[in-house]
This record gives sequence, structure tokens and C-alpha cells, in this order.
Amino acid sequence: MTTKTTTNKQGRVIGKFITRKSEYSVSLTVPAETGIKPGQEYALRVQDDGSLLYEPRHVNFWHTPDAEKHNFRADLDKIGNFSEEPRVGKEL
Repeated sequence: MTTKTTTNKQGRVIGKFITRKSEYSVSLTVPAETGIKPGQEYALRVQDDGSLLYEPRHVNFWHTPDAEKHNFRADLDKIGNFSEEPRVGKEL
């Protein structure tokens, strides 16, 4: 692994990395200086010229375990329901 940061039109070049075998796949190292944290999800796109493009995937908060286990009713009971209209109707 050789690391040398340079900049071009398409972004920063961090260095040159060698692929390595990892069970049934091939791995590339991601240096810590990129700021990428473990557990982040990326989509891999193989370009027509054979280059690899990793794109970060947007994670919808409402589909995460944190959102599923959060007690929104308790939050509503604690802070109240701030609405411009008064609450009326049989459903109350």
C-alpha cells in the first residue's frame, strides 16, 4: 500500500492499493484519512473502463433499528402535540 494524497478533477487520489483475497471475495483497503466510518453502506458501480466507483447509500432513518425501537408516543406525551388547529372530533 502506497499513500500519497493528490488532487485531480474527479477528487482526491489517496494512494495505490493492492487487492487481497478475503474468503470468497476480493478486498480493497479504505484508509482512515478518507473519513469513512465502519458500518457505512456503499453501492459499487463498475464503469465501462473497468474502474470502480463507490457511492454512499442514503439510509432512511425510519427504516433503522433506532427508529423502530424509539418510543415516539412517550416523546409526544412529554412535549405535547403542537398543532395550529385544536384537537376535535369523535376519534379523541
